[in-house]
Amino acid sequence: MKMPWRWPGMPAVLLAAAGAGCGSSGPGLERVPPGLWGGEHVSVQVTVSDATLQFDCAHGYVPERIRVDGDGRFSVAGVFVREHGGPISPGEREDSHPARYEGSTDGRMLSFEVQLTDQPSTVGPFQASLGGPARLFRCY
Repeated sequence: MKMPWRWPGMPAVLLAAAGAGCGSSGPGLERVPPGLWGGEHVSVQVTVSDATLQFDCAHGYVPERIRVDGDGRFSVAGVFVREHGGPISPGEREDSHPARYEGSTDGRMLSFEVQLTDQPSTVGPFQASLGGPARLFRCY
């Protein structure tokens, strides 16, 4: 199964979190809560200082705390790296791209897209729940 790619011309949009009680970040929510978030095609490990993401045949990194506004929305810079099946050739460079991770959370659900900033590509949308299982397909 392939990752849900959207190609040039598709604008990034901020997504509302799904489920009851969403749209409000709750009192005192200033950042995406630390923990392991899981969903279809995504796993996100959020710490107090950064986030590491795994996707189907890709991975990403956000080198800062993911702060949210009063509505639970965020937009942070990071890196998105496409992977491929098979062995990595000696001297092969990663297919790495600067990216913006944009979305929202209510503290229980996380919804986001990845906008590559060096080319007109958007990856996603993704939804993950705090403590939920990640369902990933790895490249072999």
